Parts: sequence; structure tokens; C-alpha cells
Amino acid sequence: MAEMTQEMYGATGRVGNKTYYRVNGKTVSREIVTPKNPKTDAQTIQRVIAAQVGKSYNKFRNIVDHSFEGVTNGFNSMNNFRKLNMRKIRERATEIQQGGSSLAQFYNFQPVGSTKWVPGPLILAQGQLRKIVPQIGLNTSGVYIGAIAIEGNTYGDVINALGAKRGDQLTFIGVCKFNDEYQVNVARIILDPRNADGSGAPLSTAFVTNGAIVSPSWKNDGSFDLIGVRGSDLEFKVGPGVQVACAVIASRKSGEDWLRSNANLVVSEEACGNDLCSLWDAMAASYQNSSLDLESEHYLNNAGVGGGQGSEGQGTGGSTGGNTGETPGGSTGGNTGETPGGSTGDNTGDTPGGTTGGGGDNGGGGADPDDPENSED
Repeated sequence: MAEMTQEMYGATGRVGNKTYYRVNGKTVSREIVTPKNPKTDAQTIQRVIAAQVGKSYNKFRNIVDHSFEGVTNGFNSMNNFRKLNMRKIRERATEIQQGGSSLAQFYNFQPVGSTKWVPGPLILAQGQLRKIVPQIGLNTSGVYIGAIAIEGNTYGDVINALGAKRGDQLTFIGVCKFNDEYQVNVARIILDPRNADGSGAPLSTAFVTNGAIVSPSWKNDGSFDLIGVRGSDLEFKVGPGVQVACAVIASRKSGEDWLRSNANLVVSEEACGNDLCSLWDAMAASYQNSSLDLESEHYLNNAGVGGGQGSEGQGTGGSTGGNTGETPGGSTGGNTGETPGGSTGDNTGDTPGGTTGGGGDNGGGGADPDDPENSED
């Protein structure tokens, strides 16, 4: 950082490769540094994760912009959603790599540039209420449904099973594949059934009968494609098509505050089928993206953008088969087996060389990777 001369006093903004701004009454400048090699494995993973989480926020925005207990609605909740999920995905990728497994087995991604969003095991809400964990799978009719374990069919049974109270809200979320697109559908139920005269009905009132919620609350909203009790499970499906993922969020008013339950999206990879893309495949697509095809400062590290299939494997290296096994020819080059070179290097910590920092082999100067402002969608 340099202090300006008298003729530059008061200047602000960017000129060439420098930016000018005011600090404590003085005009100072800072050189803008662009990473020489923005295609390291760690940075490529960061871009793929940022794109996935950004698309996911847009899909769940009407829920997750106010679903985190103690976090201000709107912008702060958006940042919280993105930070939590980017950290979760990155930590899972690191865990897989350090365990000697392949990122080709880490699904719920789509290649860079793809317009089709696919759901992943996202964190949708956090709070102190009891977490509700549904399962998703085929029922006896061959339909993918969400299921919550309960004993019985009354409001009392539901409240006991979920640790809820009369008056709580249950929000059911279903991600369904319909017309070859994944849609997020929601429905809510208020656990406060009323008699015709407005008095409270007993907790022995049926919760659901013949596929319909037995509650006249005007706050109930959304349409269930299926809801009912089968055996010891409350089964539900929200929205048309094949339900591939689901979640349930509990909410409770406490004074001026709203309490939430922890809720993660539960995904059936089987139901998603061939739409799922592994993190490894998404990285390969990013390596081959011409807009990211910059020459590395390291002479040997310029593989990864060749055309034909390698003669000794299934990699995406050049026609001479520069890579073997299942590894795409990454920006670090010369990779063999199923693990990308450098993926556990210095850039994979909590403060890697971010996309706006002076990254590189040492990961120095990077900004917080969890900050949406420092990520590329």
C-alpha cells in the first residue's frame, strides 16, 4: 500500500492495475493482483462448490432467507446459507481425499455451464428445536416418498414423535423431478386443530385422514400430492413428479423471536439417476472451460485441456494419453489414479487462496472461501 503524491490527492476508484481509496484522510493505492494460475485443483473445487450453492440458494430462497434462528432475515441469512453449505461440501471433499477415496464418488453436482440444477444434502435451517429427520425411498406402491417415524395417527402422536407443541408450524419440503426439471415445493401445517365453534380440539383429533390434513387452520398452505399414515410412518410427497429429496422444518413463535429446528435436505441418489454429476466430473468440465484456460506459470503444469481420450485410461488428457486411470488432466498435470494432484495442498484449508486473492501454489493472500462475495458462481 502506497501513499499518494499531492497531484493524486482525493483520487478514488481503479486506474490500470491499481485501485485508489481514502484511509484516515489520506489517499492510498493498492495494486490489484490476479492469480497467475487460477486452475489449481483447490480453486477449481471452490468454483464448482460456489456455483452449486449459488444455484441452490436461488431454488430455496423463499425458505432459507429466514430459516436460521438468531440470524437476521434476508442478506445475512443468505450469507449464512452459503457459508454453511460451502464449508460443508468442502470439508466433505477433503475428508474423501484424505481417506484415499475418489471425488468421482462424491455426487450431487452438475458440470460447470450446465443449466440443470440437481439437489444435494444442503443445510436448510438451524435452531434449537428438535431436528426432524425424514427418510426417502420407495413405498409399497413404488412411489418415492418422505417418511417420518411416528406411532399413531393423532395430533398427540405427532407432537410426541417430533418434540413439537400445539401451535407449532411444520414445513414440508419436497424436491420433485417434473418435466425433466427439479422443482422445490413446500407445504405447511399448523399443529393447532380447531372445532367449529373455535375452541381447541383435543390432541386425540386425527392428524390426517384419507390423504387430507384434519385441521381448518387458515394458515395451512400448499398442496400435498400424498400424505397419510402407513404402519408407523407418516408418509408425504409434496408436488408433482418424482420426489427425489425432502426435508421438514419445525418453527415456533417465542415472544418476538422465531425458533427453528435443524433441517438438512435428504436426497435419494437412486431417484436422481443419471442427472447426478460427481465433483470430479464437474472439475473436469471446469478444466476444459475455455474461459478458464490460462497458461500456468509452471512449465510442467499445463495439461488438462487436450482433446482425445488418453491411450492408457479414461482421462480427459491429450491424445498422447498424458493421464492414466480416471483422473482428468488437471491444471497440476501428470496425475495418475483417482486422486487429483494438489487437491489436499495448501489451498484447501479454511483460508485458501481464494478467487480474488493472490493464490497460487502457496495459497497466499486468498480471501475467505465461505464469503459469497469472494466466490464465482
